[in-house]
Amino acid sequence: MRPLNQILFFAVLAMIVFARLYAAPSAITGLSLKNIVLYTVSIAILISYADRLSLLRDLPGAAPIAVLLVLAPLSMLYAPVLAGGVKLVPFDMLADYKNELFDPFLLYGIGFLLTARPEAGLRPLRAVVITFGLLNLLALSFYVTGINPFYQNVLSQQHTRFASYGNASNQGADSLAMFLPLTYYLYVHARARGARPFYLFLMLTGIAGIALSGSRGAALALVLELFLMMVWTRRYGFFLKVFVLGVVGVIAFAAVTKGHFLADAVAWFRLFAGTHATNEMLRSEGFSTLDIISSGRTLVWRGILELFAQHPLAVFVGFGWGTYVAHITKLLGTAIATHNMFLKMWVEIGLAGLFLMVWLGRDVLLSYRACVRSYDRLLYYCILAAIFIVVWTFMLSAPTGLYIIWSFTFGVLAGYAKHSRRRSESRARRRVAVEVAAQGEGDGVVYTDHRAV
Repeated sequence: MRPLNQILFFAVLAMIVFARLYAAPSAITGLSLKNIVLYTVSIAILISYADRLSLLRDLPGAAPIAVLLVLAPLSMLYAPVLAGGVKLVPFDMLADYKNELFDPFLLYGIGFLLTARPEAGLRPLRAVVITFGLLNLLALSFYVTGINPFYQNVLSQQHTRFASYGNASNQGADSLAMFLPLTYYLYVHARARGARPFYLFLMLTGIAGIALSGSRGAALALVLELFLMMVWTRRYGFFLKVFVLGVVGVIAFAAVTKGHFLADAVAWFRLFAGTHATNEMLRSEGFSTLDIISSGRTLVWRGILELFAQHPLAVFVGFGWGTYVAHITKLLGTAIATHNMFLKMWVEIGLAGLFLMVWLGRDVLLSYRACVRSYDRLLYYCILAAIFIVVWTFMLSAPTGLYIIWSFTFGVLAGYAKHSRRRSESRARRRVAVEVAAQGEGDGVVYTDHRAV
């Protein structure tokens, strides 16, 4: 990468880390420091790339993203018509739009702009993966030092479950699982001395972080992800060893630090969370056995269906972007996250929201298939595994704290994937050159520039 590109790239990466981990939560009104930094850096990048903004036409999913960015604010205009007595706060709705749509897609495009050029190479992707791998390691240091390295807490659920750099244990665990196949890709392509053990260490600490989170969904996703990687790469022994080492490692780590955290995490893997008395209390409040098993998810999902039953028109057009919390609070008496991004889209934008998500996913998959599959099969499989984790997470959670991290990462991946063919052809030329040179030495012939002289 050129010096200016490197400066801009690391400025964006530092901004994301600052905004997620070290900046105080923003108020709904007013201009926060992290928003000033976000838009200052973003504007600087857009100005410096003014002559290359046409590259964004090649951004995977550009069309559905553009439609979504327009449709969401338009839905806010008819939201009062479907409010049904619910008090809507325009600032909350706009903040939701900014945090969950505008900022993530802005960073997705910027990640693509900064890396969609041949000279960018593997360094941007390496920087992102290493950054969040080290942040997880820094979060794990809490168990040894007792010092929280971030502004937010590295623990969640009454300080019983590990959250890494996510706001909640599920989000932290899901992010570690998403970065796992990308770390493996860097492991395979590592050339520097000591690089492979370093990436292997990041993979093992990632598995440790997932285990300590006690997230049942992330643990199951991790097993399925490793199985997919084993089948696709045919490296069964490697991934089995990594999984076993990760499990043994987390037990040993917890044993020499604070064993009760591991016990608390393991407790969450039980089919029925909590004590018998707790279960009885939850049932008395309207929770079914399935609600308890799903940690309240099915209760919320039934509530969403009840909202649709009360307002059939919303099935098609939604209640308006940023209105879910207000409607579910009135219905259930408390603000509970959807734990499903697809349902959130449906509630707020209607069937059009679901269609746009399918359109976006289809465009992204087709783009990677066209640009990567024939030229870098390993990268293609690693991206598919990462996308699997994203889809899995969206089905069981609504990880708003990870949107910017994930969207920027996939922007970098899209930029890197754009030149897979050129890198493949370059590697093939180098391979032929090495073979020709080796053959020339064996024949006693001197070769220069791959031609005999």
